[in-house]
Amino acid sequence: MLTSIMLTVAVSLGVPDGGRLIGDRACYTIFAPTNSGDRPIGDTLQTVERVSQRGRAIWQITVHQRLSNGKFDLRDEFTLDGKTLLPLRLKTTLNRKPHADLVYVKGRVTGFHIDRTGAKHRVDRPLGGPIWDGNLFGLTFATLPLSQGARFQVPYFQYDRGFGMFTVTVTGSEKIRTPAGTVDAWVLDAGPSPSQRLVYFIEKDDRRELGYRSSQGGQRLGGLCHGLQ
Repeated sequence: MLTSIMLTVAVSLGVPDGGRLIGDRACYTIFAPTNSGDRPIGDTLQTVERVSQRGRAIWQITVHQRLSNGKFDLRDEFTLDGKTLLPLRLKTTLNRKPHADLVYVKGRVTGFHIDRTGAKHRVDRPLGGPIWDGNLFGLTFATLPLSQGARFQVPYFQYDRGFGMFTVTVTGSEKIRTPAGTVDAWVLDAGPSPSQRLVYFIEKDDRRELGYRSSQGGQRLGGLCHGLQ
């Protein structure tokens, strides 16, 4: 059943294309809404680098978040195929300690993750077909063939939730003010399920992730990323 769904996605709705990404290094402010306006609560440094491993094009993406004056520190390091954006490896640290390490090879995902109680869980699951990493949101959505009204589903795997399906709808366009000036952006209604939605902003020209928002808060370009890497 999962294989049939993925084939439908690939043929009818399109799949992520790593060729749409560009190298980037961006700092974001994480904010929470209050009665008097948005309140900064943390920062995210996101780096996107194209490298070569044994002649193979690879995207190396790092997302490093820091909240509550450093009391929460989460760093995800993604190694992805340069053409398809399919995952090869994910290494995650939480508060500077190993939290997850997954390897995607020969149709399986293997490794470990640590839950909220500190217990270590082994991961060894067959994929059954193309599966993207469910911990990488905005940049995965940015590599879809975005156009007004387009709708997509992208199958994913998350180490703590298992298999699922991203749903993405391009709801319109908006001019977004950034530290470098105002740019045209696609507006996406997207998330890991119909009940978990965020509004993402993706620059039209170069597919940079400009930020996201929800009723609980979000993030936007501009921040204080010293100490993040």
